[in-house]
Amino acid sequence: NLFGGQDFGEDVLPAIGSIMTLVTARQTFEHLDGAPGVKIPGFALIVNLEKPQEGADLFQLLFQTIITITNFEGKDKMRAPWILSAQAYKKHSITFAKYTRKPQGANLPVSANFQPAAVLVGNKFVISSTVQLAKALADALESPTPKARANRNFNLELRPAAWVPVLHDNRKQVIAQAIQKGQTIEQARWGTNAAEQILKSLGLLRLSTSVGRENFTVKLEARWQ
Repeated sequence: NLFGGQDFGEDVLPAIGSIMTLVTARQTFEHLDGAPGVKIPGFALIVNLEKPQEGADLFQLLFQTIITITNFEGKDKMRAPWILSAQAYKKHSITFAKYTRKPQGANLPVSANFQPAAVLVGNKFVISSTVQLAKALADALESPTPKARANRNFNLELRPAAWVPVLHDNRKQVIAQAIQKGQTIEQARWGTNAAEQILKSLGLLRLSTSVGRENFTVKLEARWQ
């Protein structure tokens, strides 16, 4: 249903390449007249396409369908509706969900973190939680940094230090929740500070696998900073 009745095995799967990448990044809130009460990172899915034009059409259809479903659900949650729009960005066309009226306020609901966007860059289709992140990824994919690819057929990387700004942005809410659970304000502040220091000290956590001619290797790595 999400792909408009297309057969997943015959129509969708052949158009998709072998690599999908999930990206997260700290975000700003230019699409609002205010800010969410709880600020979460932006995120995006990058799909390599075996057949760029056919794949782009399929994922544009998926994107439009998701926006339509979200609008129906948004009525029950009193969220401002979106309309599909497009804007030119350099040599790309970004499809995005435009608010009919910008949400206003200093303590907006979690849904205000999102303004979904989609863009095709070469043979890569990007579905992003915000227009700003879609533009940043379009720039990055246009001029990728040459890098030798490691011999990994599975690679999960976590960079905990990148979550420090997220904790900082939501510090008041984290402390308030801890107090609601019975902690004193001093305990809540100490716990938040400790969590921030732990995140800062962890540079990388990586779980990866690789396949050789005669072996299969699972590697767990941790780096401190």
